[in-house]
Amino acid sequence: MKYQNIYDEYIETLKQYNDIYNKIENLPKGYLTSRTINNKKYYYLQQTVNGKKKSKCLHVDEIESTKKSIEQRKLLLNQLDKIKDNLFRLESAVKILDSELNQHFYFVKQCYQMDNLPYEQRPKAIKFAKAMTSLEGLPISFDLNSKLNLWIDGKILFSDIYLPILKNYGVLKNA
Repeated sequence: MKYQNIYDEYIETLKQYNDIYNKIENLPKGYLTSRTINNKKYYYLQQTVNGKKKSKCLHVDEIESTKKSIEQRKLLLNQLDKIKDNLFRLESAVKILDSELNQHFYFVKQCYQMDNLPYEQRPKAIKFAKAMTSLEGLPISFDLNSKLNLWIDGKILFSDIYLPILKNYGVLKNA
C-alpha cells in the first residue's frame, strides 16, 4: 500500500485513542469538595448528570482512590487531546496525498467509533441498522448476523465485518 507508514501510524493512533477513551469512561467525572458538619469533615464527589449537579458522600476509604482517579482522568483527557491533534494531522496529510487512503481512513475511524460503543448500546445499534436495511429491502445474511452478534459480545472488531463488506462492494479498493 502506498503510504503504508502513514496508515500504520493512523491505525496505531486510533488504537491509542480507543484505549485511553475506554479508560476514561471507567473513571469518575467531577471533582471533590468537603464540608465540615459538627466539627467533622465530609468529602463529596460533585458531578453533573443530565444537566443537574449531583453529590455523593464518600466513605473515608474512598476519598484517596477517588482523588487519584479524578487526577488520572485529567491526565488521560490531556493525552486524548494530543492524540486527537495527531489524528487530525494525519487525516489532513492524507487528504492532500491520496484520496483513496483518505476514504479508507474515514471508514476505519467509523469502525473504531463503533468499537467504542458500550456493550449495552451495541444491540440497539444493530437493531436500528437491521431496521434501516429492511426498509430498503435488503435482508441480512445469516453469516453477517452471526458476525454482528460476535461484535456485540466484544469477540471481534467492527472492522472485521465492515471493511470486507466495503471492499466486496467496491467502495474500498485497498482494504
